[in-house]
Parts: sequence; C-alpha cells; structure tokens
Amino acid sequence: MALQKSFILPDGREGNYIRVGPYRHDRNAREASVFLQLFRSEAYAESAPNLPIVPVFAKLRLTGDRFDAWASNEALAAAGKTLIAQFYAAAKVEPLICDLAPAEGQITVLADAVDV
Repeated sequence: MALQKSFILPDGREGNYIRVGPYRHDRNAREASVFLQLFRSEAYAESAPNLPIVPVFAKLRLTGDRFDAWASNEALAAAGKTLIAQFYAAAKVEPLICDLAPAEGQITVLADAVDV
C-alpha cells in the first residue's frame, strides 16, 4: 500500500512513490503523527525500503476530533481498514506539513495521489 504522484523537488530530484514511514499513535492522548516518505519509484522503494529520497516528505498530524475520525478504534472498525490504510486516506484530505504547496483548490499536496 502506498500513494503515487510525481514530484520534482527544488533540487531537481524526482520521485513518485509515497509511503508511510515512522509514526506515533497514542490512543490515550488522541494523537497520531505520521511521516510520509518520498521514493524515486515503487521499484526503488522495494529494493531499498530504508533509503527514501526524502525521509520526511510530509507530516500528517491527527489530534482530537481528527484522530477520532481517522485513527481511533471506532474509526478503524467502521472503515474496516488498517491504521496504515487510514493514514493514507487521511493524507489525501487532511492538511499536511510539507515544503511543497498544494495545487490551487486542494488542501493537501496528495489530494490527487493514486492509491497503489
């Protein structure tokens, strides 16, 4: 599971495969913090999973009501998805911390990313 969308970074490097990297999930505090990593391609990510071209391409932070909607036990049961799957879904609609700006009219740079 991952997201696919092409990006050209300010330094000229290109990548098109985004994976969930390290994350923290705290049910008691109702907080989740997720690093999204950018890889050159799916093939590269498979061959070198610990070598993204950008280890922290974007950060997703879910707190309070947003945590409840995406990452609580109730949300996971209702969606019938894993926590990681919910992180990917949330990254497409929730605000992200990212150096690249989203396209006009989009809330996140991953709004139009493809699920792969």
